[in-house]
Amino acid sequence: MTELVTLPQGHDRRKYIGGSDVAAILGISPWRSPVDLWIDKITPPVENGQNAAAKRRGTRLEPYILDMIREDYGVKIVNVNQRYIDPELDFLAAEIDAETEDGENIEIKTVHPFKAK
Repeated sequence: MTELVTLPQGHDRRKYIGGSDVAAILGISPWRSPVDLWIDKITPPVENGQNAAAKRRGTRLEPYILDMIREDYGVKIVNVNQRYIDPELDFLAAEIDAETEDGENIEIKTVHPFKAK
């Protein structure tokens, strides 16, 4: 397996394909079409509106969720919010919310209380 290279935190997500883009590329995403993804990739990000508020809320909650994971499962977290790019295929990249001491990746998702069912 190829060693991944850490990206700087300010790396522009429009410059690479991440895991959340694959379903749109394949045309199987219920939320985004390949055209939606293309528009996202060519349009500069806008940091306002509902999506930005949801992202800020999720980012603020991540440390608390990680504390719960540490406490409930005894997991040691060694890296948080690291971005990686494949050195051979530099258009493929991933952002990992957290990594454990034993090499497991943790992806954290939150939901607005009004959307929870």
